[in-house]
Amino acid sequence: FLDIKAGRGGLVDIEFAVQALQLLHGQKRPGLRTPSTLKALEFLVETGLVEEKKYNILRRAYLFYRQIENRSQIYQGRPESRIPTEPKEAISFARRSGFPGGEEGARRFLEEIVSTRDRIREVFDHLMAALKRETQSGG
Repeated sequence: FLDIKAGRGGLVDIEFAVQALQLLHGQKRPGLRTPSTLKALEFLVETGLVEEKKYNILRRAYLFYRQIENRSQIYQGRPESRIPTEPKEAISFARRSGFPGGEEGARRFLEEIVSTRDRIREVFDHLMAALKRETQSGG
């Protein structure tokens, strides 16, 4: 299974990075004090705390993952964050997420999840390293 919530490069990585930035900068920047991950991300890019390229990666991934969960909620009656890695088993997830039907669509869907996870983890690692440097320098 690919876990789009708790797995490497999942929703938790996005939310944790945003919340860490909120904790570090929220006292001086009241606009960051929001429970909405997307609104906080918007504020972070508007104030230059997150580069636009990283913002776009985080925002697109967050919306993509939430779409998967929401569509799962509609069809299964519960949000599903674990996606099967076999194309035959992932066909319904892929189709509900706007990918073409059949195994080819499922393969493309799974490839999109893997590449999204990799991009998120790269941004996450970069943000965490920057936060570490900032907190160690007293920023």
